[in-house]
Amino acid sequence: MESIVTASYIKPYFSGLISLNRTLKDVQALYDPVNAFRFNLFNFWYPGENKLSQILAFFLDPKQTHGQGDVFLKIFLNQFGLTHLVSDTNNVNVKCEYTITYQRRIDILISFYNDKFAIGIENKFGAGDQVNQLHDYAKYFKDNFNNHVLFYLTPKGGNPSLSSINKENYELYIGDGSLQSISYTSDIIDLINKWSLACQANRVRYFLNDFEQYFKKILIGDNFMNEHQIVADYALSTPENLTAAFDTFKAFSIIKEEIAKRFTDKLAANLKTVFNGDKWDVICSKNLNVVVNHISWPSNTYVGIRDFDHDRVHFSVKTNTVDWQGLFSFVKNEKGGSFNSNNWWLKLEPAYNRWDENIEGITALYNLNDDAISYMIDGIVQITDIVNRFSDYIVSN
Repeated sequence: MESIVTASYIKPYFSGLISLNRTLKDVQALYDPVNAFRFNLFNFWYPGENKLSQILAFFLDPKQTHGQGDVFLKIFLNQFGLTHLVSDTNNVNVKCEYTITYQRRIDILISFYNDKFAIGIENKFGAGDQVNQLHDYAKYFKDNFNNHVLFYLTPKGGNPSLSSINKENYELYIGDGSLQSISYTSDIIDLINKWSLACQANRVRYFLNDFEQYFKKILIGDNFMNEHQIVADYALSTPENLTAAFDTFKAFSIIKEEIAKRFTDKLAANLKTVFNGDKWDVICSKNLNVVVNHISWPSNTYVGIRDFDHDRVHFSVKTNTVDWQGLFSFVKNEKGGSFNSNNWWLKLEPAYNRWDENIEGITALYNLNDDAISYMIDGIVQITDIVNRFSDYIVSN
């Protein structure tokens, strides 16, 4: 009986939603020649973590060439409730990749020397935490400034790992406000929107608009014309639509997991045809986590695809060998990417990297896209070749 009642409002809801979506696409097609809804500067390049930090630091620095003085910095301070800690926004120094003690590098450091106050931003848009990383940052700030705030910035507001800062210090710093977790989805998108509204220079404002839309697309999936607000208004138009929208929301995580499982099964099956024989192992631990291992490799060495935090898919090399730094450096020299003491990683292309809330990525997985499978397998093959050459080098020396 319950399934019949559910179907009675689910089916009309989706029928209306499909019609609404078609209307939106028709409107987009009609006005696209004038408004170019899908055009975005960021379509031509995929900014990594360092580049994103550089862009944010550029707008936070009153001395930069955006021509808006301290307008952007003041908006930032106001958004995070820090205005009362700063008496002079002109006497500020903004640095990227600033090196401190223990050879640590803070992604963004904003120093207000008149106030002995500093803001640090640790930008985690792709990389994982390093051992004692936030612990070392916090010590540096306490030793060098009277007041400070360290922002831990992630796509959706995650907390640092216990390997980066222990639970006792984490709770202490969160309690006194010197450590705060913020996100691109809840904080940075809104900040960029405020910057755009306050900006007087058209050229700079156009860049900010594209910057905001870039994050909306890859993190939220909003493509044009504020379509999510239109869909939300439709869901709120009747009690039945609201109930149907809520039931759909509850089911969607299951839908995504099933899509990911089917794709992962196909990826693993195809990998087994490439890496066959007694000396190869193909291991599938969970969705979008498939690795291969060869008997001749150093202890517990694996190459494959890993999904970090359920929305950051990378090519990965992981090992427990003593010479992990040598292996990861060797792979990085060949393929680029980044590494810490636990992994080497390289982001997949955007549609697959953040598939969890990206309709292009979800659709590619849903369709069991052969291009996606080939792209991942080709990458794994290339990386295994690099690991093989490193292993041969170690044996010969």
